[in-house]
Amino acid sequence: MTGETRPYDAASGVFRGISPARPVGQSGRGGWEWVARYSEMDLNDGSIGGGRERNATLGLGWYANDFVRISGNWVHVSDIDGGIRWRVTRCITDAVSVRLLSRFTLTINQRKSLWSVFISGSS
Repeated sequence: MTGETRPYDAASGVFRGISPARPVGQSGRGGWEWVARYSEMDLNDGSIGGGRERNATLGLGWYANDFVRISGNWVHVSDIDGGIRWRVTRCITDAVSVRLLSRFTLTINQRKSLWSVFISGSS
């Protein structure tokens, strides 16, 4: 949304975090991103017939700077085939989650370590 891109490291197959072009505290508003995902999950395992679940996720992330991120997701379960669904009297088909991530470097005995702290909540 604000022009940043998510770098991809092909050697390790990992997406890296966004570094905002205009961080908060440096005359900026941070970086914003929209996310969307569709996923399917096979819940069967050997003799356990768990069925198949499909869901779609929409999210919004705000990167204040390289060390603070706040993100939220809305997940809608669109379909559940099989499993014990017929035994459940109330099926939750939507979920909302909010996360706060803080990254910092900690130096112990002259050794630097990068730490991340997640605070997460959902309903």
